[in-house]
Amino acid sequence: MDNTMSSTKLNLESEPISYDMNVKRENEETSSDRSYETDDPMLMTQNLDPLVLITPDKRRTRKDSGRKCESPTERASRLAKMSAYAAQRLANETPDQRASRLRRMSEYAAKRLSLESSEQRAKRLSRMSAYAAKRLANESPEQRQARLARMSAYAARRQAMKKVASPSTSDDCHSENSNYNNIQTMPNQS
Repeated sequence: MDNTMSSTKLNLESEPISYDMNVKRENEETSSDRSYETDDPMLMTQNLDPLVLITPDKRRTRKDSGRKCESPTERASRLAKMSAYAAQRLANETPDQRASRLRRMSEYAAKRLSLESSEQRAKRLSRMSAYAAKRLANESPEQRQARLARMSAYAARRQAMKKVASPSTSDDCHSENSNYNNIQTMPNQS
């Protein structure tokens, strides 16, 4: 019974236990090359965005870990605040920041699309198609008119860019068409 120790008979003068195992120590030095420390207050607010600081691989949330006792009005208010914050952040970003953000988004999208299987691609395309069909079915005549006007303006811009990019090909096309018309009007030589 002497070999076993009971918690009621602990001796306070016993030898100290050393805890020198693999304990991580906090780094007391501060890093001087932190990218988020700037003198410009606008850049500080942009760089301290909580959605940017927490990268998706470090953020661990459960599906049902959202706010449980949030009323619909509180949720709408919270979403409106988040949207306003994001809009302000995007409005205040510099062209360089915008370019780097768009580049990151493009790289992320390309990576995701390259890793998807054919079944995932089929599902994604069917969801996109269903969403577009639903959106088109629910649009008002004014919205339809505005959409068609935007599409027409875009097509006109693309056509103008093609004409500027290759003026010689359009001349060749017209000359081929005129030759084709001449061939059609020629009498048959039998």
